[in-house]
Amino acid sequence: MKIVINDANILIDLVKLELIDAFSKLDFDLHTTDFVLDELNDEQRTPIISLNNKKNLQY
Repeated sequence: MKIVINDANILIDLVKLELIDAFSKLDFDLHTTDFVLDELNDEQRTPIISLNNKKNLQY
């Protein structure tokens, strides 16, 4: 199943609550856009970029 994250607040909350790794291990194809990434600050963007490098999130 594909999940498209089109609101930065979802990623912000997952990072803030330290749930991004657990969320990425779910059996979903995660997708977002560069517009959503542009709304994140450096601290929030770092774990998201890491997910992309692991192929768990595509943008």
